[in-house]
Amino acid sequence: MVKSTKKQFAINAGSGMFAHLVAAGVGFILLPYAIWRLGDEAYGLFQLARSALVFFMFLQMGMGPTLVRFCAKAIANKDHEEIAKISGSAQLILGILGSIGMAGVIIMIPFFLRIYNVPEELRADTIGLLLCMAASLFLNMIFIVSNGLLLGCNRYDVANGIEIVANVLRLGLIVACFELIGPSIWLMGLCMFLAQLFRFVLFFAFAYKYLGKAVFLSVKAVNRNSLKSLFSFGVLNLVNTIANYFVIQGPVLIIGAVPSLGPEAVTLFSPAVLIMTSLQNFLGQMSKPLVPLASKAQADGDTRCLGQMAVQVAGVIISVGLLIVLPLTIYGPEVIGLWLGQTKSYLWLLIAVMGIGIVLSRSAAALSYIALGGGSILPEVYSQVVLGIVTSVGVTLGAVVFQWDLLSIGIFMTVMRCLRCAVYLPWAYRKAFSFAMSEYVVKVYIKPASIFLVILVVGKLLRVSEFDGNYFWLICQAMLLFITYGVAVFLLVLPESIKSKALKLMRR
Repeated sequence: MVKSTKKQFAINAGSGMFAHLVAAGVGFILLPYAIWRLGDEAYGLFQLARSALVFFMFLQMGMGPTLVRFCAKAIANKDHEEIAKISGSAQLILGILGSIGMAGVIIMIPFFLRIYNVPEELRADTIGLLLCMAASLFLNMIFIVSNGLLLGCNRYDVANGIEIVANVLRLGLIVACFELIGPSIWLMGLCMFLAQLFRFVLFFAFAYKYLGKAVFLSVKAVNRNSLKSLFSFGVLNLVNTIANYFVIQGPVLIIGAVPSLGPEAVTLFSPAVLIMTSLQNFLGQMSKPLVPLASKAQADGDTRCLGQMAVQVAGVIISVGLLIVLPLTIYGPEVIGLWLGQTKSYLWLLIAVMGIGIVLSRSAAALSYIALGGGSILPEVYSQVVLGIVTSVGVTLGAVVFQWDLLSIGIFMTVMRCLRCAVYLPWAYRKAFSFAMSEYVVKVYIKPASIFLVILVVGKLLRVSEFDGNYFWLICQAMLLFITYGVAVFLLVLPESIKSKALKLMRR
């Protein structure tokens, strides 16, 4: 019923990274295309609507990670009765909360139109978009159960495959509708809903394949103790989710509401947010499969290896992440100019700063997912709350009182995230997972960062002249730097166990 081998972990992590590469690719294609077809103002309203919708996602009560934790434990113990109780209780809770959320989005529509001064010509499309988002919200609430069951089975590979197809479908639907019917934000919302419906059906079908009738809602399976356990642990995740919202989406709403910035500034800020969320999700895929492993280790009474695994995975996350942002730090204007057009190439510094911040902060994902699978998440939750408050208050004061530009806002957000994730969380979990803070700092930060800085300096020295439009020479330089970086990481960062296996494969 559940796979827990090291091979499966590698498959899960690799498929997750590929799935988010596809998701990021779809996002990078869709963003400039949607801005071009919709215009800055309409696309800015679309982003504001998405940010506002996230507020109603709080009604999930933190059930996403909660269900993964409880399902993984029940499946690891092969307790079929407990699986049915968790599934039935969660479906009842999320069905009720999803209905409340859908009604809340509908009630919010006139307030949204008034707060953001939606022009008359865009009001009908905005209403249609929000109605589609209300339906998507309900669907996403129910989806959490089948997602938790599938991931609890350690079948991240199947889930990632479905996500890849759903993202490609979303892009195809939006382009087809825009070209055949005409560009509008309500059509964009409809296409996103249809892609989510497709994803929901497949997740439910595969959950049924692995767990049988436990995936169906049964009133008899609803259990008071299960409800209590889900709620108590879910509240912690809910607090964590709300705080994370204020860290990522809060600044978007603040920027949109400040008169000196407004929806147009939201559009300019959206590429940085896209890079930030894409990196966060992509790098997180390297750590997510630790949840069922931590649950199984706890069930077997063997948790000694988790600290070492956390350090190793965190080091790999930093190394891969810095490789991804390397082009933005060396060839930023050319990369962003090619992606968004030369008129927006100046945004490269903002995107690079926020990208590096996400990479450094995402190193703590390994600690967070191990804690979710078999430890305490209190340090994660409390620190996220502090970060959410500090970020929201800081961005508001900076934008309103000190007239910060987007770069200043991005720098502030980056520094706050790094203080929490790169400094506090490793210190908080060092005893629980039995690793030395000095070892963590050296292996996770100093080694990868040193390699990154050396490659960065070499890359900047190669860029002594102005770019002459020769992208072929630029790509050749980048490939040479990437290969050098990869070899250095392989030799200096990767643990010996991984290097020895890789060398054996190369010899075959």
